[in-house]
Amino acid sequence: MLGHEEIAELGTREPEQIFTIDRDIDATTVWELKPRLLQHLAEKGPDLWIDLGRVSFIDSTGLGMLVGILREARQRGGAVRLLNASREVRRILQITGLESLFKIGTTARP
Repeated sequence: MLGHEEIAELGTREPEQIFTIDRDIDATTVWELKPRLLQHLAEKGPDLWIDLGRVSFIDSTGLGMLVGILREARQRGGAVRLLNASREVRRILQITGLESLFKIGTTARP
């Protein structure tokens, strides 16, 4: 079992909360990431920034998780922004047509 710190860490950069994912997003990591992301939405508010800078691959399970998180954020009046997505991850988002659903951007690493 992977420890939380091995998969993701939550850091604060005012005014947004940034959730950094440290591993590829697939069927083996989604089961742990999704509850943490949903907990963040419940505790910190509806806007969520997800740093994908360390993610080199995302499978259909991971894409489904991101869409579910986006749906939950929108129901709460918020949005999800994907930050620092690698070329490979952006390509997967483009091919699947999901790129248009998310706000996508970059941010400087601390």
